[in-house]
Amino acid sequence: MKINFTKQQYHTLLKMLYLSTWVGAREEHEEQADEFFDLENYVLSFAETFGVEHLVDYDSLENEYYASRQLDEELEDIIADYEEEVFWDKLCALLARRDLMKEEGGLAAYSPEQRFERLMEIEEKYHQYFEEFGLEKLKME
Repeated sequence: MKINFTKQQYHTLLKMLYLSTWVGAREEHEEQADEFFDLENYVLSFAETFGVEHLVDYDSLENEYYASRQLDEELEDIIADYEEEVFWDKLCALLARRDLMKEEGGLAAYSPEQRFERLMEIEEKYHQYFEEFGLEKLKME
C-alpha cells in the first residue's frame, strides 16, 4: 500500500506523531511505547524526501530519527497548555472524589448516576475556585 502526502500534510503528521508519542509513550506502557517510537522513527525517516529535514535529527549510532529542536519549539505551547489543563482537571477530580467520600454515607449514599452528578457539581466548584484564585489560597494541613 502507498499513501501520498503533500509537504504540509507530512509536516502535520510529524506534529501529530510527536504529540501522540508525548502523551501515549510512557514507561508504564512499554509495549505501546515501543510501537509508538517504531512508527514515529519510520515516519521521521522520510523527512528529507518531503523537504523538511530541518524538523528531524538523525542519530547514526542508534540508527534513530527524532524531532529536532525546531519541531520541539513549534509544539511546546500546545504541550504546555495540555499539561496545564490536565493538571487542573486531575486536581479538581481528585479533590471532588475526596470530598464526596467525606460526605455522610460516602459513595454508597448515591446511585451511580447520582454519584456522577455529585462529583461533577463538586468538580465544577473547584474549577471555578481555581480559575479565580489559582493555587494562591491552597493550604496543606
